[in-house]
Amino acid sequence: MEQYAFGPFRLDCGTRELWRGAVPVSLTPKAYDLLRALVMSGGVAIPKEQLLKQVWPDSFVSEDTLTQNIATLRRALGDSPDQPQYIVTVPRHGYRFAAVVRPVIDATQRTPVPGRGPWPVPRAIVALLAVISASTVVFVMSKIYLGPQAVVSNLVRFEVAAPPDTRFSVSASFPAISPDGRLLAFLAARAGEETRLWVRPLASARAHEMPGSAGALAPFWSPDSRFVGFFAHGSMKKVGVSGDAPESLCECVSRDALSGSWHGNDILFTRPEGIYRISAAGGVATRVTAPNPGRAETAHVLPEFLPDGRHFLYTTRVATEGSFESWIMVRSLDVPDDRRLLSTESQALYADGHILFVRDGQLLAQRFDASHLQALGDPVPITGAERIAINPSSPRGMFSVSRQARPPVLAYRDAPVAQLSWFDRGGNPLGAIGEPDDRNPAISHDGRRVAVSRQDATHRTRAIWILDVSRPGMASEVTKGGWDSCPVWSPDDGSIVFARGSPSEAQIYARTLSGTAAALPFGQRLQGCPLDWSHDGRTLLYAASRTAASSAEGLWLTAVPPSQPPTVLGDTAPTGPRGARGRISPNGRWLAYEADSGGRRDIYVRPFPAAAGPKWKVSSQGGIEPQWRGDGAELFYLGSDKNLMTVPVVTDRAFQSGSPTVLFMTDLDPLGTPIVGRNQYVATPDGQRFLLSQPSRSAPSLPIMVVLEWQAAISR
Repeated sequence: MEQYAFGPFRLDCGTRELWRGAVPVSLTPKAYDLLRALVMSGGVAIPKEQLLKQVWPDSFVSEDTLTQNIATLRRALGDSPDQPQYIVTVPRHGYRFAAVVRPVIDATQRTPVPGRGPWPVPRAIVALLAVISASTVVFVMSKIYLGPQAVVSNLVRFEVAAPPDTRFSVSASFPAISPDGRLLAFLAARAGEETRLWVRPLASARAHEMPGSAGALAPFWSPDSRFVGFFAHGSMKKVGVSGDAPESLCECVSRDALSGSWHGNDILFTRPEGIYRISAAGGVATRVTAPNPGRAETAHVLPEFLPDGRHFLYTTRVATEGSFESWIMVRSLDVPDDRRLLSTESQALYADGHILFVRDGQLLAQRFDASHLQALGDPVPITGAERIAINPSSPRGMFSVSRQARPPVLAYRDAPVAQLSWFDRGGNPLGAIGEPDDRNPAISHDGRRVAVSRQDATHRTRAIWILDVSRPGMASEVTKGGWDSCPVWSPDDGSIVFARGSPSEAQIYARTLSGTAAALPFGQRLQGCPLDWSHDGRTLLYAASRTAASSAEGLWLTAVPPSQPPTVLGDTAPTGPRGARGRISPNGRWLAYEADSGGRRDIYVRPFPAAAGPKWKVSSQGGIEPQWRGDGAELFYLGSDKNLMTVPVVTDRAFQSGSPTVLFMTDLDPLGTPIVGRNQYVATPDGQRFLLSQPSRSAPSLPIMVVLEWQAAISR
């Protein structure tokens, strides 16, 4: 039966009892249900509406009933609402369970051991197992009862939540299991701060923040599990797990596919020009691979050393008529003998005679002969890992596997499923529109239609669809056959521009909405993500990242129709994986954009289209995704605490702004990393309704899943 420990308490889900040590704590049935919902939330705040539906599914009760039961739980736990240890009130939203929760294994059961028959677990071991994590149970039992070389054959799964007061990013929290299987590295961020690197021993319930890791991305391990490599602020670094200060190894400017693989004294990593090799002590990096334009390759990313240290896997992105494919390649460090192995959606990792990769969201394992560099048989699914999150900008899957551990360890995160839903200015839900995982919403200037990017999983493409606001079930497909995203409406709502192609190197296309005209390249085959089209129709604003084909990143302007080369706006390329973002005011005089500010992003306004000039900071405590109200009298943005914010502004003469105020709490990603797309929300022209692309509030939190003896989960 499931049991969970926190502080001196133990929640027994089998008997529906709460214990403080050896003393039972009296709870009503509904108070127990409420406590269980909070304990199982993974430290994520639960909205009041969700708690009411979950605890009282067949009854209509008011918030007063919820408040009374929260008070009952606080009395039972000895908790204080002013200085809470367990239940934290999130104003105007709901409640969050703040204590660290540890799964408890019922070690009093009699378990058969191969060759020894059933055995009783001594009382001293029972007491030990009651306070340590599931992974330690496996290690301790194997050492004590089977000897140091034994392998435990029982599959074990458990969850790892983000540390207290932090959250996993939607796309930047890729887990990394150490080669010996004992440590888990991941990325988490506090409200308003950059992501930081954390390391948690699997035998402990506590994770440790690594010093000097602000802005960290893409962790990877040294072969001896003593160091973690990562990328931050344009550099590749390593840090010792004992707490030493990080050491910079080299510059690394790649924005979309940061990753590393470490074998012996060599590290492979990605730059826009290909895969590079560098000594683990730092120094000069040398290029190992380069994309081959003759094979329509646009990127080489995500290297993975094979056991011999001379061969490695990597992922190549291949352009295919407006979309792209990803292939796993194998190559030698010594000879340019690249060879395709298989088609995939993610990187491939090697462990225990298998390569693991993601296809159609499913984590697959394929037997692999590392001596002859051959894939054997057919790939087979790993049970329970059917919705692995993928960042299409990389393309990197959120999974990791140990290289040397016994038992072997797998870690992964599921993909969040977002749904476009309407809310009023008070945060009250007004209904959903579109299909799950529709992205990049853009509202027409008349407020009647919404353009979105919708995935076709069968053909592995994305198309632009138009949704009817007044008839939520009505939708029409306006592009086809490519990987299309970032739709922007023309000022007269008669056409759209959008990005087509791989996420990091998309080209801008245009499509009229009347008749049957095909989508055509926009101007001089511009590369980037369209952001805004000025109301006078003369200027298109778009964002470009630094790639092998583009030397500058930031906000770019091009005339409409294009009559001269585009220009880049200076000081509009903030650091981090997100890229540049901005919006033109309705009267065309001002630009609202994101810029670095004290280790985070804030919203600024500057004259437009001037290349330089004064600027005004309009956000407080961080913010992303600026959007203007249709009359230019209000500016919206997403705050670092996930609140949707509003700022009154004056734009018809000298720019002026008032104080930011909260509209309502959202479940959007305040880091805005690439997997969530360009817009997580849009406002109607009158600023009275907001369309948010976020997971359903009834959806469970998404922890990191850890699987011990993962080969037992391979479907046979």
